[in-house]
Amino acid sequence: MTDDTARWEIHVLDGSVDVAAMDCGPEPWATDLTDFLKDDALEQQAHGLNRTLCSIRDGKWVGFVSVLASSVRIEDAPQLTDRTGLDVGLKEFPCVLIGRFGVQKGDQGQGIGIFMLGWIIADVLEANLGVRFLSLHVDGDNPARRFWERRGFFLVTKLSDSRMRFMLYDLYES
Repeated sequence: MTDDTARWEIHVLDGSVDVAAMDCGPEPWATDLTDFLKDDALEQQAHGLNRTLCSIRDGKWVGFVSVLASSVRIEDAPQLTDRTGLDVGLKEFPCVLIGRFGVQKGDQGQGIGIFMLGWIIADVLEANLGVRFLSLHVDGDNPARRFWERRGFFLVTKLSDSRMRFMLYDLYES
């Protein structure tokens, strides 16, 4: 777990942030994260397709998250009505998609992901955008899927396959 006295910062990715040293690890899913940050994140953000945030702890670059707008249809996630009690006549619910979420290889397992997720939840709730869920796709081989499950994300079977798992987090679940 991280030291509570650490100084945390979140910055929107811009041209001044040096991403060259970012490395999420050698696994295929991890190199995909690293490649996205280095090759695509800034350009996609410039076109309004995501918002990529850099996590800095005590002046050191430790992670990033890319978020964007999305939605989930009730027909694709029928358990939403049972799970949430929501029956308000909507055919789909707005959500914030966590498109990419990466932690520097040497800093994994130190609570950085917990900090970043907490920040995303607080930011979405504070913005009061009319969003009920966070969503994400996690590679079935990525051990981080357990991280998401422990934090309250649940599997949407109909939108998952043998390689990718689609998961939701209910922002208003008590």
